[in-house]
Amino acid sequence: MIQVFKDHYFSFLMGGTVDEFRAAAEALDSARVQGVSTEDLQKSMDEARTEAELLCVLFANPSLHGLG
Repeated sequence: MIQVFKDHYFSFLMGGTVDEFRAAAEALDSARVQGVSTEDLQKSMDEARTEAELLCVLFANPSLHGLG
């Protein structure tokens, strides 16, 4: 379940749409219900953000939402 959350969060970081945000929020809720720790969820978020940042750098795409 944590990978599902990470994937949805990554999609939100890259696209920034309401639907992507909704999917990430639902995946977060599901992971928490299934007992995934806050620390593991934070680690997933950090990894997804790092991957998104690297991808943007590789493709010189400044559209990462929240990068600042």
